Parts: sequence; structure tokens; C-alpha cells
Amino acid sequence: MESYQHLKHSILELCKVQLATYPKIQTVDLLKLLFQGEFGPGHLIADSAKSRKFLAQEYEDLQSQGDAGFVEPIGFGFCRLHLSVIDGLGLSLETLHRIFELSALSQHGSQEGFAHKVSALKELCCENALPFSKDEVDRLYNESPALFRHSEEYRAAHSPAYRVAKEEYCRHIALLARIDTALAQDDKNTIVAIDGDAASGKTTLGGILRLIYNCNLIHMDHFFLQPSQRTPERLVEAGGNVDYERFKEEVLAPLVSHKPFSYRPFDCQTWDFGDEISVMPNRLTVVEGCYSQHPMLTDAYHIKVMMQVDPVEQMRRITLRNAPFLAEKFRDIWIPMEKAYFAAFDIEKSSDLVFSTT
Repeated sequence: MESYQHLKHSILELCKVQLATYPKIQTVDLLKLLFQGEFGPGHLIADSAKSRKFLAQEYEDLQSQGDAGFVEPIGFGFCRLHLSVIDGLGLSLETLHRIFELSALSQHGSQEGFAHKVSALKELCCENALPFSKDEVDRLYNESPALFRHSEEYRAAHSPAYRVAKEEYCRHIALLARIDTALAQDDKNTIVAIDGDAASGKTTLGGILRLIYNCNLIHMDHFFLQPSQRTPERLVEAGGNVDYERFKEEVLAPLVSHKPFSYRPFDCQTWDFGDEISVMPNRLTVVEGCYSQHPMLTDAYHIKVMMQVDPVEQMRRITLRNAPFLAEKFRDIWIPMEKAYFAAFDIEKSSDLVFSTT
């Protein structure tokens, strides 16, 4: 559990943002915020169809979203995903519900964790850091936290209409909206390429998309160069550190034709091919990995994404997940090769979306 002082600081900053955004916010609204920050959606979805129908009705009845942003971080790994993302960004109702549903499937928080948050809020009230009463916090907390509802003042002024979801599902909401738009327009298939820095989150994002859309996910790491291809000329070629010829023939050609196919991943640790992977046609296919936007491949893609990461954070992540000698190879060989490829083909500029992490 994070240190108590850090927790207090986080809650103070969160409450300051809330006060600036929602002038009519009341004590119960802050408690509801902390409750959601601890427990997320707060409940499992017993009937997915019924939950989806309820969301659709709420969206149909929606009159105003006030000044709320599309995605509102509420701290502690969660966001409020306002229904305005449907019209504002083009996110589909189905995707919004799927994000909410996935978030609800995970177990979140504890009564102890929530009590710590409430304790920090009370201290901030006593220190006059917030314009609320400790006694009012105590009274509301001791009633029934599970029944927290937005205050009438808050509802009248801000017309809240949202779903709480895990931040990891909301972080790339612009991409989800683009995918939904593409899927609505294309009656065959949509192909997304996720390129970018080592350890920037490409594989993580690909996994999230697979969870949300039940899509195909193909890894460029399965197309390492075979020993016979590792010539000096090939290794100095910008973007030459991957078998883009085999990828184009075995993967992209059948994907574009919307036909079943299979391929065998090459493992650079065993220096041999692994078991065959079969891929069936799907409305959405995600290709993740560095070099996925090589010029030999880009004509097949509908959406191109680049992931970037701060160099210091990049090496921290690489060191955590690799042996020291491999981390050195990343630093001295593979990362410079990736940078040369990005520069040679201006991958950042040619991408439809660029996401950066620190």
C-alpha cells in the first residue's frame, strides 16, 4: 500500500481538480469519487445483455454532459468514461460497455484501502486544505458507503453520465474510437499496426485490444531473421532486422484477402521455427511490434500507431524483464537499430496516432 503521506497528496490533488471542474461538488460526491477509486465499477455484471440495454437507454436519454471531459482520471488506476465519448470521439456503445464490463470482471480494492482514503480526506478537511467538514465525512461514511450517490446539487449542475473503467482500457481511447469508426465503415476487415520503441507498451496495448475486440493479434517478434538472412548488408539496412518479406507473403497477403492462413514463428533463442499458428479471418487484426510499419508492409494497414517511451524509463523496463547481458544488447545494438529505422522512414510522422509514456 502506498505511503500515507503520498496518499494524502494524491487525494488533495485529485480533489483540487474536482473542485475546479465541478463547482457544485459536495462531500458525498468526494466520497463517491474515493469509493470508485478504490473499488472501480464496484460490482460484477450479472447480466451482460441487461447492462448493455441499460447503458443504451441512458445514452438515448442523455441531455447534457456539462463541461466534463471525455475521459476523466479519478486516480488510483481508474477513470470515469463519460458517455459523451460516443458522439464526441465516435466510440461505439458496444466498446464502451465492453471496457466497463472488463473493468468490472476484475476484483478491486478493500475496505481497509477505502478506510485509508477516507482517513486522509478527513485529515485534509481538518487541516483546512479542503473546504469540507470532517464531521460530514464521518456522518456519510458511517451510514452506508455502498449506497453513495451523487448529490442533488452535483446532478443538477453537471448531469453526470459515465461508467467507471480501468485506466489501462481508457488510456488509448482515441485509438478505440478510430477502430470503431473503421469497423463501422469497412464490411470486410480492419488491420491495425502498432510500431514503436522497445518496452513502450506495444504488446500490452495489443493484448488490451484483443480483450476488448476479441481480435487476431500477430507479433512481429515471430518474424526474426533466420541465421542465413543475418548478413552484414541486411543488418545495416534500415528496418532490415525483421523478415518483412516472409511477413508480407505469409500474413499480410491472406489478411488482405480475408482468407484463413497459418505461419510458423521463428524463435531467436532456439534458432528454429516453432509450432504452426493458424489464423482465421476476423473483422479486426492487430499487428504489434517494431518494424511493423516497414514501407514494404504499410499499404495493408488501415490504422497506424506509434508507441514512444522516455529513454530512462525504457531502460528501467528492459532491465527489469531481461538478463543483464540482454539489456546491454538492447542498449548498444537493438535500440540504435530501431532508432535508425524510425528516422529513415519517419515512422512518427507517418503514424495516425502517437502515444508517449514516461
